[in-house]
Amino acid sequence: MTAADETGALDLRLENWGAAISGRSFGGARGTESIEGRYRSPQQWHALGAPQALIEPDHEDAQIIESAVVLLPLFYHALLRAWYVRRLSPGTCVSRAREVGGAASPEGAHFPRHLDRAQELLVAALALPAVIRRDRARAYVRKALDLGDAAPMAALDRG
Repeated sequence: MTAADETGALDLRLENWGAAISGRSFGGARGTESIEGRYRSPQQWHALGAPQALIEPDHEDAQIIESAVVLLPLFYHALLRAWYVRRLSPGTCVSRAREVGGAASPEGAHFPRHLDRAQELLVAALALPAVIRRDRARAYVRKALDLGDAAPMAALDRG
């Protein structure tokens, strides 16, 4: 599999993740979810073919992606969520990610470079076994909530 194939497969998995998180179907034109988005003028039907059918998301794969996304630095986590879940414009994605990421945000407003970096970090996180992803996520929660290492984690195990 080439790098372009892997990127396309990851992008499809992220689209699935965004659809599952937001509760929508995916596979149609980006930004157009209504039946009107599938309209084609009769003059274009032969050139474009039939409209793509929307696909129901794979929730199991979306959960795997979510378990890796939560491990990313806040800037990249927010960038992926803004692009794939909220479906915001590239400039808005970067500005929202900066708001969330704070001082740890990378410099520059070059969306494709930031998206590529987020996907690289996600691939690295997905390479970790699921048990390690879960343990790291728990450690992030402990740190974020300032619970320390000895805090009971029973509440997190219930979810």
